[in-house]
Amino acid sequence: MSTPAADGPAGRATRGFDVVFTDTCLGGSTVAARVGSSASGLCGFYLADYAVNPLGVKSQEEVRAALERWMRIARPRASTLVVACNTASVLLELAPDLLATATGAGLRVLSMVHLFDRVLASAASSVRGKRVCVMGTRFTVSQPVYRDRLIRAGAVEVLPLAATRTERTIAHLTHTSDDGRRTIADEVGEIVRRSDVVVLACTLFPLVGPLLHELNPACVLVDPAFGVDGAFAGTSRGGTNRLTIALTGHAVALDDVRAQADALFPGWTIDSVSALSSAA
Repeated sequence: MSTPAADGPAGRATRGFDVVFTDTCLGGSTVAARVGSSASGLCGFYLADYAVNPLGVKSQEEVRAALERWMRIARPRASTLVVACNTASVLLELAPDLLATATGAGLRVLSMVHLFDRVLASAASSVRGKRVCVMGTRFTVSQPVYRDRLIRAGAVEVLPLAATRTERTIAHLTHTSDDGRRTIADEVGEIVRRSDVVVLACTLFPLVGPLLHELNPACVLVDPAFGVDGAFAGTSRGGTNRLTIALTGHAVALDDVRAQADALFPGWTIDSVSALSSAA
């Protein structure tokens, strides 16, 4: 990992980035990694906003406030914001005024719901006639956004799975431990085994894809992040993708993030990992 001798403050407001990724933790790295595999020469800023984690158990008003703050953070930094959080993406579907405001300010916003629509348009046959599990946060699965899309695509049954303990386990980077694997299997195993398809409606969940396949080797995993392919065709310039990572809160240590950043963000060279004030 390439890191400056001394990490500078990650909160400096300069529109020197091509894209800002926002999530409540490092789970959105799965989306950033997908961008890194399909584009080149990008300069990115990744916000792991642990100060509002777990967002998926909060009220609609609290989710909206987090999304509004992410837009304020993104606007002076880049022209594109990827809301790499399904909870906030679902809220964006419920609050189209936020998207209109961002667009009016010259900020292109890509949400996980937008990306899921792109995936579903090309892979509707994977859910048609199938029993589909939507595995996400409590907020995500309590709303009809994913369910309605899957029913329209021909799913015969949609099983909501609010995987709160699983989300917390992965967010704290303990999902590969024996205790972490047991926690996840205990929470999601029953419904995953009953499902033909599992929609990974939280950006953390692709990180435990192998475990989900152990629980049900026959299930098909659908990752909305694949919908980002081609989204940066006009920005890709060739060369190395470079990423600045900023964290709020104290849920994980910066040194732990630095140690795992290369594995979490393949396709990117990490310029810095530092703290950002939760009031930014």
